[in-house]
Amino acid sequence: MDLKPIKDYEGLYSLDLNTNQVYSHYKNKYKKPSLNNTSGHYRIQLYKNNKVKYFLFHRLVYEAHKGIIPVGICIDHIDNDRTNNNIDNLR
Repeated sequence: MDLKPIKDYEGLYSLDLNTNQVYSHYKNKYKKPSLNNTSGHYRIQLYKNNKVKYFLFHRLVYEAHKGIIPVGICIDHIDNDRTNNNIDNLR
C-alpha cells in the first residue's frame, strides 16, 4: 500500500496511490464508491465528527496524485468514461 492522506481527513482516510482506492483507517479496509446515477460519476462518502460528506471520486484521485485543485477548476475524463478514474485518464 502507498497511502496518501485525504486533505481534511488525515488519520481517518487515505487514498492508495497504487490501486486508487480509499482506505478507512478506522475500519482497516477499503471503502467502495457508489455510482451516482444522475451524473455517471463515482462518489464516496467520508465521515468526520459524526457528519457525512460526499466526494466525487475522480477529484480525490486527481488531488492525491497532482495536488489541490483550485476553486472553479473542472477535472475532465480524457476518454469521456466517467467511471475510468485512472490518473492517466484525468486532466
